[in-house]
Amino acid sequence: MLVFIFAGFIKGFSGFATSIVLTGILVFFYEPSFLIPILALISMMLNILLFIEHFKYIKKVKNNFALRIETILALLVGTFIGVKLLVYLNVNIIKIILGFLILGFIYLIRHKFKRNDFIITKTWLNIIIGSVAGLFSGLINVNGPPVVLFGMYYHYNKIKLLKSIVIFFIIADLITIIVFYFTGLYTSESINLFLKAIPFVLLGFFGGVLVRKQCKDAVFKKYVLALLILIAAKLIFDGFMYAF
Repeated sequence: MLVFIFAGFIKGFSGFATSIVLTGILVFFYEPSFLIPILALISMMLNILLFIEHFKYIKKVKNNFALRIETILALLVGTFIGVKLLVYLNVNIIKIILGFLILGFIYLIRHKFKRNDFIITKTWLNIIIGSVAGLFSGLINVNGPPVVLFGMYYHYNKIKLLKSIVIFFIIADLITIIVFYFTGLYTSESINLFLKAIPFVLLGFFGGVLVRKQCKDAVFKKYVLALLILIAAKLIFDGFMYAF
């Protein structure tokens, strides 16, 4: 109950990190094959709530990167490749790599890395973001950090960041849920646990939204960066714990 409340709070506040919070704790009580499909449903539900909250801003956005055809195709291809590589690669090594990549990008952001240092079109940037997020989603069920770093890199404020990433997350969750459904991973037991978790997740979520609205942009960005650092540290720690 407390874990679901905490995960909902993190999502309501930051817009991401629900799955990694829930997976990191609940994996001690449930098998990953039982747990992760439930987390996809929870993530989808909360992302829809974020979409409703920011709809008046989202509908004004033109050329949202998440709705670009190249982003969606890259996400699909990246997820497919990630799932296939899951069979052949040591997932814990991947966690270590992703953790250090997150820390590297945070370093660049904090040290005012200049975007003009590299010339890249928006189309190719969308392809890179979609494919990287899809790849890590398929490998370790973590697609948030690459997309959030994309927004932080362009110095989005909290509203622009959330309205930019929420559509991407909904599309990614929908793809994941469809894959889980057709592979038979949803059972009456998993749906029952999902239904029981809903009130606790929502309690935490709306609490997180309330705190976020009271936060200034500068404070919000610091907390988001701190959360990314914690996620990176956890990935690296988990990787070293179980890889060797």
